[in-house]
Formats: sequence, structure tokens, C-alpha cells
Amino acid sequence: MIALTVARVSEVLGGSLHGTDGAELITSVVVDSREVLVGSLFVAIPGERVDGHDYASGA
Repeated sequence: MIALTVARVSEVLGGSLHGTDGAELITSVVVDSREVLVGSLFVAIPGERVDGHDYASGA
């Protein structure tokens, strides 16, 4: 995986940052909130049985 900062991902996706300068390095991307570690980017995806958005605040 290419190492990217939170700021760079936000820039590419047209997002905005709140409560951070975005210097944190993203080291992995996960879709299961139980797999989130320091450096993970959690991507919330609606599924057939559960919606990842319901777990975003805990990730």
C-alpha cells in the first residue's frame, strides 16, 4: 500500500478535516470496524445484514 497522510486522502476525496492537521499516516484500509488499528482508515460500506456506517463512530 502506498503510504498516505490523512490530509492527502482528504484532499483527493474533496473532504475536509476537523480536529486534526491531517499529518497522521494511513497504514491500512479496513471495512470491518473490528479490524481497526492505529493508522487504519475505516471505510463504511452498507451490507446485506449490517451497515458499516452504524459502526463508524466506534472505529
